[in-house]
Amino acid sequence: AVETALDNGYIHIDCAHEYENEREVGEGLRRSNKGREELFVTSKLWCTHFEPIHAKNQLGRILSDLGLEYVDQLLIHWPTPFKFDGDDNLYPKDGRGHVILDEGLDLAKTWSAMEGFVEDGLCRSIGLSNCSKEWVKFFVEKSAKVRQSKALKLHRWFEGSVC
Repeated sequence: AVETALDNGYIHIDCAHEYENEREVGEGLRRSNKGREELFVTSKLWCTHFEPIHAKNQLGRILSDLGLEYVDQLLIHWPTPFKFDGDDNLYPKDGRGHVILDEGLDLAKTWSAMEGFVEDGLCRSIGLSNCSKEWVKFFVEKSAKVRQSKALKLHRWFEGSVC
């Protein structure tokens, strides 16, 4: 599907750890006739990977799965830290089936690590996804640099009330 989309004019690829599609997207990118400079690839850090070391490891996995040296845009998927319980456990749960939050995690440290990813050339820009205006304000205040993008989910069945 990715190869077909690219060969028919699409240039923006949106993927995420939570979508579990990055290996397949990478295969499509490799089979496509598009050069890297013709593409804009977005990926997202998942809620379990906000601790800076986990964020760095996840970005390494993203790049490996996509077969890229960098992504054009890296977003915080949702600003809700979940307890890290291994790379593949997207929704760590307690004995009652509730997602375990990592309430002590400082998202300002996540953002700072992401700013470092830009400096290291692992992504070209960073931004936010699915954030309220309070979260946007938080990240702007904590940023060494101005936030570069905010992704919104808008369509007729979802008017973006979380944003």
